[in-house]
Amino acid sequence: MFILGHFFTTIAKLLHFVFQAAIILFLIRAVMSWLQPDTRQPVVSFIYRITDPVLYRIRQFMPSFGTLDLSPMVIIVVCWFLDSFLVSSLADIGSHLLR
Repeated sequence: MFILGHFFTTIAKLLHFVFQAAIILFLIRAVMSWLQPDTRQPVVSFIYRITDPVLYRIRQFMPSFGTLDLSPMVIIVVCWFLDSFLVSSLADIGSHLLR
């Protein structure tokens, strides 16, 4: 159980990092949508390539609110929920297995 406990703890830490990075990326993307930066810049282009496929999927299921795009907020809330629920659950399982 020792190895399995460390496995769950490590997965929890990795997922926490991924969810936090996703939240930061989508926050940056939301701010960039207000500022309209030059898309030829490598960092801007990278952020658009990473976030656009996910935003596109969410926009397919959300009703339109005119010029207000709530899809980044939906993704941020989902990432926050998964980070709070899934990561803490995996960490608890890992700590119980290490006892």
